[in-house]
Amino acid sequence: MTIFAVAHSDAQELRQGVPDLAHCVRQRIERIRDPRVRGDMMAARTLTLKLLALVEGNVVSGADLVQLCATCGGCHGAPATTRSGHHLSWSHSRGWVAASVSTYAVGVDVEVNDENWGRSPSMDRLISSVMTDGEEEEIRSSEDPSRLFMMAWTTKEALVKAGALDVGRFRETKVLNGSGQVREQVLGFFVDVRKAADYTLAVASAQPSSRLRPVDV
Repeated sequence: MTIFAVAHSDAQELRQGVPDLAHCVRQRIERIRDPRVRGDMMAARTLTLKLLALVEGNVVSGADLVQLCATCGGCHGAPATTRSGHHLSWSHSRGWVAASVSTYAVGVDVEVNDENWGRSPSMDRLISSVMTDGEEEEIRSSEDPSRLFMMAWTTKEALVKAGALDVGRFRETKVLNGSGQVREQVLGFFVDVRKAADYTLAVASAQPSSRLRPVDV
């Protein structure tokens, strides 16, 4: 089973019952200077806990969320839970947060849409650095390059969070199908991409996409 949700970080449901996170996690969040980013980080974790509670049938403590860097041992990196074998992923972007809980490896990414970005020099540079040659051509020839780029970008980021892809392999990993859509399966992971008015969301899971279930919290 794989469930996922997306919400605005100011949503009342995420402002209530702010989790009592592990000390090192709270310290890391408190070091963030921008209060909006701090709020997004807390909201993403709150949303994850709500999904865990739905799956496990009881309240889950924020202290049960852990992060451990495999390289340096620091209190960051892929999230996990000490309570069960569920796989976790979360993401945040300028006021929007997303989370997923699964019995399979999973990754989620949310990015705020910026319709003006498609006409910016920074997008030109980014397209050339993270998309395959075919994807670059497809995006640049699209009637809505921003939309198509965001669909591809969030998919690649979700695959990274699922453990299927390294950032250094973005240029060689094709996720677009050549018809203005994301491929249903990439690197053995099933992909669900959702384009809303304000954000683009991608979920990548080792579970078939027909079993990926959005939920309201």
